[in-house]
Amino acid sequence: MPQDGHEKQDCERSAEKRWLTQHAPQVALYGVTVLGDDLYSNQPLCALALPHGYNFIFVCKPDSHPKFYERLAFWQANSGIAELEHRRWNGRFTEVLRYRYINDVLLRGGTDALLINWFESTVVNAKTGEQLYHNSFITNHQVTTETVAAVAHAGHGRWKLEYS
Repeated sequence: MPQDGHEKQDCERSAEKRWLTQHAPQVALYGVTVLGDDLYSNQPLCALALPHGYNFIFVCKPDSHPKFYERLAFWQANSGIAELEHRRWNGRFTEVLRYRYINDVLLRGGTDALLINWFESTVVNAKTGEQLYHNSFITNHQVTTETVAAVAHAGHGRWKLEYS
């Protein structure tokens, strides 16, 4: 339905901006991490979240962010993207969890571009090689060998997957 006196229904981005601004005083103290799909992984929304005290984990697809992924390709070619892999038993079979990540990459061009952190998460059935899950994200959380699994778990939570 129309919001804030507008004649037309606003878009998801406008609704998210309104929500972030309106609820910041109540939730900023709790260190809230906002999750979102690729629609939200853009400079204006990320820049709005940070001064209000929010953290974010947003899906970031290559098709939607070609310049950003050009930067990632450069870092990959120059061994700048860290990788981590481990196995776990999920109660039925062994999964291989693979993570790739890098911190402090410019989200877009321009002198005012935000430095954000990127990670990619892939889950594979160890026996069959079947890919069970794959996605890539941007975040303001620092991503390290110690934190990448937890941050990826939070990103997976957007779709309520049970990777624990």
